Amino acid sequence: MRLHILLPALCLILAGCKYDEGCTDPEALNFDEGTTVDNGSCRYPEGMEPVLFDGHLYHVAIIGEQTWFDENLRTTTYANGEPIPSGLTDAEWFSIFSTEGQSAVYGEGNSPCNDTLAVDFDPCDEALSLEAYGRLYNWHAVNDARGLCPEGWHVPTVEDWSNLEEELIAQGHETAEAIPLRSTDGWYNWAWGMDSFGFTALPGGSRNELGEFNYAGGIGLWWSATPSGGYAWRYRISHYSQQISPDEVRPGTGYSVRCLKD
Repeated sequence: MRLHILLPALCLILAGCKYDEGCTDPEALNFDEGTTVDNGSCRYPEGMEPVLFDGHLYHVAIIGEQTWFDENLRTTTYANGEPIPSGLTDAEWFSIFSTEGQSAVYGEGNSPCNDTLAVDFDPCDEALSLEAYGRLYNWHAVNDARGLCPEGWHVPTVEDWSNLEEELIAQGHETAEAIPLRSTDGWYNWAWGMDSFGFTALPGGSRNELGEFNYAGGIGLWWSATPSGGYAWRYRISHYSQQISPDEVRPGTGYSVRCLKD
């Protein structure tokens, strides 16, 4: 039995402890570290309200006029509630001619998994990588009409990513746009950032078309919603560069996704 179920009963039996309800979210204005159960009373600065989607609460980061999720997407369903195929073997994942959306967690199953760039934990541990990095999606999931992000949010386009870079340059980060976005830990070769806006970019790696997991700890890769012929645009933040780099890649690879407010 879970502790949060046992605690109230023990308090009643012992009659010696106080069981308080209140706001348990450290990012809320009225966070109370003395409370033990969240009662839905949390208050947030205007525009900073978190979003509950597929059972997970996403906080936000405001950069200029854009509002982003402050972590990678981890939903197992499309916005309409229909499931995204996941838990796939290498053979099931490898389908360069498929147009079906797919999702994975770095290191899941028996697929080849690279952890040589890892810093704080083993990303080939599925539970740990899910907690830190969220899920990976192929571009067919990004492009699906059912939507990957909740209502009022979308996967950013090339134009959205360009606007982000322009804002960072305007704030004095030209040629080093990745630094204010990178998290303050978790990067290979001490490539930590400033996390100036709470974006908390982490190196979540990828799953290639063969099903192999690579680059966690050293490279973060995020999809855009913009196609390019038979390819699609993705954006890369790496331990060896201070810039955000766009690339045209095939749609069958699994990368991270961030949601942007409409």
